[in-house]
Amino acid sequence: MPYSRIVEELKENAVIYWPSEIAEKERNSSIIPLLLATQDHFISVLHLADKDPYAWTQFLSLTDALYPNLFLKHLCILSDIGGESLKRFATELPREFGNENFRFIFRDKVYEHEMNSLFEGKKWSNPNLGLDGEGLLQPRDLTQDIRDVSILILFGSLSINTLPEEIENKCIIGSMLGDKRQLEKYIKERYIWVSRIM
Repeated sequence: MPYSRIVEELKENAVIYWPSEIAEKERNSSIIPLLLATQDHFISVLHLADKDPYAWTQFLSLTDALYPNLFLKHLCILSDIGGESLKRFATELPREFGNENFRFIFRDKVYEHEMNSLFEGKKWSNPNLGLDGEGLLQPRDLTQDIRDVSILILFGSLSINTLPEEIENKCIIGSMLGDKRQLEKYIKERYIWVSRIM
C-alpha cells in the first residue's frame, strides 16, 4: 500500500520556495538583459567622457537610462572585479594609501582622488553598492562609495600609488578613453566573454 501524506504534512517538510542559492542565481541571470539593453548608453557615456576623469558623473545626471549603480556594474563586469574583490580592496587599500589620496595620470595630468568611503568604514560589497540582482533594479544616487569604486576601476591601471596587481592589470578602461575604436572593441569582446560564463 503506497504511503500518502496530507497537504499539511507536506507543507511541514517541503521546500515551498526556491532555495536561496537558486533564487540568487536567477536574480543574477535576470540582470543580463538589463546590462545588454543599457550597453550602448554605457559606451556613449564613456565616449563622451574622454576629456576629464570625472566627466562621466555629469552625463549620468543627464540620463534616466543609465544610473550610477548600473554604470558601476558595467565597469565591474568589464574589469572582472566582483564583490569578493571589492570587499578585499576595502580592507587592503586603506593600508596601501596610508595618508595619501589615490593618484593617477590621465591625459598627461596627475589627478588626486580622496577615497573617503574607504576611511569612513563603508563596506564595498555588492548589496551595499546596489550591484546585486535586486539592487540593480533600484536606481541609486551617485554616493561617495559608488564614485570611489568607479574611479578606482576606471583608472586603477594609471595609478601612481602602489596598488594590488589585480587592480593594475584589470582596471584599464580609463586608459582607453578617447580611443573610440579600441574602447568599443574591448567592451564588445568582454561582453561576448561574459555572456558565455553567465
